[in-house]
This record gives sequence, C-alpha cells and structure tokens, in this order.
Amino acid sequence: LFKTPKELGEFVISSSLMTSTEKEIENKIGMNLDDWRKVCELGDKDVQVGERFRKILLKKLTEVF
Repeated sequence: LFKTPKELGEFVISSSLMTSTEKEIENKIGMNLDDWRKVCELGDKDVQVGERFRKILLKKLTEVF
C-alpha cells in the first residue's frame, strides 16, 4: 500500500493516464498535475491541504479506485 499521500498521488496519475489524457485528469481533479503533486506532497504536513487531498480523492476520483 501507500506510505504517503505523495505515493498515492503518483499512483492516481499513472493509473489514470492509462485510460485518460492529462487534460481529462486535470478536469476531473480541478487542477493541473503540478498543483496536484504539490497537494499530495503537503497532504500529510498541512491540515488544510490534507483535507483538500481527501475531498478530491473521495468526491472526484472514486472511479480510479
């Protein structure tokens, strides 16, 4: 499993790119992939960013899992 939000975020990107374009992923998560990587990197360090990370996973990316 994933030890950090960053690892999970990279999995989301790589698995999503198998079936979607980069632009489609960005539309799903509501931000560009660089911003997504920043959210993932800070997800376990900043409470507000962590909450944003969880909301994106739960509300926008449920089909990835």
